[in-house]
Amino acid sequence: MTLGVAPTLAVQMLNVQGAGAFTPYSSNPYRLSDMGYDWSWGGGLRAGLTWALTGNARFGFSASTPLWMTRFEKYAGLLTQSGNFDIPATMQAGVAYDLLPNLTAMLDWRHVFYSAVPSLGNPSNPLTYGSLGSENGPGFDWTDVDSGAVGLEWRYSPALTLRTGYHYSSNPLRWRSVTVNTLSPITNRHHAAIGANYAATPNSAFDFAFVYGFKNSFTGVEWIPQQPTLPFGSANPRATITPWAQGWELTLGYDYKS
Repeated sequence: MTLGVAPTLAVQMLNVQGAGAFTPYSSNPYRLSDMGYDWSWGGGLRAGLTWALTGNARFGFSASTPLWMTRFEKYAGLLTQSGNFDIPATMQAGVAYDLLPNLTAMLDWRHVFYSAVPSLGNPSNPLTYGSLGSENGPGFDWTDVDSGAVGLEWRYSPALTLRTGYHYSSNPLRWRSVTVNTLSPITNRHHAAIGANYAATPNSAFDFAFVYGFKNSFTGVEWIPQQPTLPFGSANPRATITPWAQGWELTLGYDYKS
């Protein structure tokens, strides 16, 4: 068995545009929208273990604390607690099994604690005057998610390794919060990936990966913010909102070991 603990450092960047319509609902309307890029810095801890179950099978488990981040000062009137946006804690476990000496199958599970971060987990409704950015103000109303992945790694030669996999995640969005989540429609639940590693020399290697996020959508009721005639806001039974997302990611890398 192998155990490990390591610090983790993180940098976040945020640029919000077009949210000026929410000015009456912000606790600081001068730090709400169209403020350009803002940066946040922070870190936490990550720990994990690996355990050889048999000659062909291995088990791994890891967990991370939240990454405690500095505030996004430029968006203190949008994000809960005057711009606080920590990165949530996670837990992950997986099994790898060697089907052949050069072919390994992997199964992985992961849990993300979105609801523990106020800017992500706080309810988005009711949206009342001056509530955005306040100490316990509205968030994106995300739930925790569980995800699973399967993958194959084929060590074709000493120089070339090929990989492929599929990933599924539960949906963090709630039907009651789709109005605010048009700002961040993370509805992708199905992903497929391929990748490769090529060792050009004993000390250097090239990495390639391509991930495709299939189109997914989610429908919920429109929620009307506080109005003079609606002191606590209200759901609009005549309108629904359907955010959707689709995307891809390409990664190229180079590693050098002295």
